[in-house]
Amino acid sequence: MSETSPESTSVSKIAVITTGGTIACTADADGHLLPTVSGEELLRPIAARFDASQFAFEIHELNRLDSSSMTFADIDELNTTIHRILEDPEVVGIVVTHGTDSMEETAIAVDTFHTDHRPVIFTGAQKPSDHPEADGPGNLFESCLIASDASARGIGVLVVFGHAVIPARGCTKWHTTDELAYATNGPEEPERPDP
Repeated sequence: MSETSPESTSVSKIAVITTGGTIACTADADGHLLPTVSGEELLRPIAARFDASQFAFEIHELNRLDSSSMTFADIDELNTTIHRILEDPEVVGIVVTHGTDSMEETAIAVDTFHTDHRPVIFTGAQKPSDHPEADGPGNLFESCLIASDASARGIGVLVVFGHAVIPARGCTKWHTTDELAYATNGPEEPERPDP
C-alpha cells in the first residue's frame, strides 16, 4: 500500500483497490494486452486533480488479473480487503479497478456482503492504458469523484463507467467495445435488500 498524499487527521481518504483488467494493460509488439500498469501509475494523474489538503489516496494492489480469470477466492479476498479498509473511519469511499468481463458479477457479489454506508465503486476500461484514446483515466477520475461525494453514501456498490453511474443490482454489460459498456435492467429506483 502506498499513499500519494500525506496523512492528516483532517484529510479524507479514498482507497483504490486494483485487480487488473484492461485499465491496467498495455499492448506488446504483437498487440497482446499485458497487465503492466501498477496501481500507483494508474492513480498518479488522477490524484493530482484532487486537492491534497482535502483528500489522500491509498492504493491496495491485490493482483493484475484478466477478469475472466477471477475466482471465488479472488472475490473473497476482495471482500475481506474492502471490509478491512472500511475499518478506518477516515476512508470516505473505495474504488475498485476491474476487468470488464466479470465486473458486474464481482460488483453484485461485493454488494451482497456490503454493510457499510460508504460507497464501493467499480470501474475499468475498454481501451488499454497506452491507447491514444484510453478511457480508463476518465473512468477512474469520475469514480474517485463519486466515491468522495456524500450523495453516494447509503446506496451500496456502484459501477461507474462511460459517464454512467449504475447500481450493482441490475447492472449488465451490454457492449464489448462501446465506452458506455454497462446498462441496467433494474428498476428506476431499486430498493437494496439487506446484506
